Amino acid sequence: PILHYSHPAEIETSFLRVLLVVRNLVATLRFGLGGDEGRKWSEDPRVQDLEDTLFYTLFTLGSSLHLPLAAHSNNEQRMQVLDDDFCKLVDLLAALRLPTHDPSTLSRSGTREIDHAQDRYMRFYQASDTSVMSYMRNSGYTSAEALRTAPRPERLVRELEAEATAEAQAQEAEVK
Repeated sequence: PILHYSHPAEIETSFLRVLLVVRNLVATLRFGLGGDEGRKWSEDPRVQDLEDTLFYTLFTLGSSLHLPLAAHSNNEQRMQVLDDDFCKLVDLLAALRLPTHDPSTLSRSGTREIDHAQDRYMRFYQASDTSVMSYMRNSGYTSAEALRTAPRPERLVRELEAEATAEAQAQEAEVK
């Protein structure tokens, strides 16, 4: 039944897209950001709860008899993709002038902090890949649809702006 309710024509409004966005958000906040600000986000209970909720949801989906799990077949290729994705994430965060890991800073374990973060990033994705990829495969969307960058939802933005304008006008009318 969950597939029926979560398969809108526009993937940007689907449950699958929510899972992917939450997974990427958690990965960015927990492993992509660096320095003191990055540690604050990584250790923030709200972000940790979001991660726990994501894994609970993935576990629940994975335990469904209607959504069979399938292991990812090419682990070496996936590791290379994750390595590249982490580097792109750090570059994007730096371009946005957000705090990133200083390559010269060592973690508590004695490794470079950025290497430690990258390892945690890759393990996070590996831990969620089987469930996410299985759900993606069973969602009815193609991988290309699910993984492409979402366009800005112009229609949704217009509707929200119109609703906000109508509410503001209604409040003004009440004041008068």
